[in-house]
Amino acid sequence: MNTSVYTALPGLVKPAMAKEQMKYVVKELDARTPAEIVIKVSRIWNIHALEIFTRSRVREITEARQVSMYLTLKKFNYSLHETGKLFTRDHATVLHSKRKVEDLFDVDRDFRVKVMALLDKL
Repeated sequence: MNTSVYTALPGLVKPAMAKEQMKYVVKELDARTPAEIVIKVSRIWNIHALEIFTRSRVREITEARQVSMYLTLKKFNYSLHETGKLFTRDHATVLHSKRKVEDLFDVDRDFRVKVMALLDKL
């Protein structure tokens, strides 16, 4: 159940019911593998998950790729080399992606909120 339904229709949806349904939503967001991170990021960026592994330089795809690498580093504590192997990139590209995401945090509040909310839910 979407929580916006609760706020839009407060008389029809009970708080206890919304809380019960949220357990399932949070459970679905739990990422146990880097592949699940890629899937979740691709949904938020509205691209196909396989596009993250391409050489495309389209902004949305590049940004989703960089965020996926960043979240994989943070969630699983993989090395730059290990993360690079997962994304068919070298360690320098992973380091660049990490720095790029962190730099975007400083200048784009919406981006920071989106990525940090995703990280909190993983």
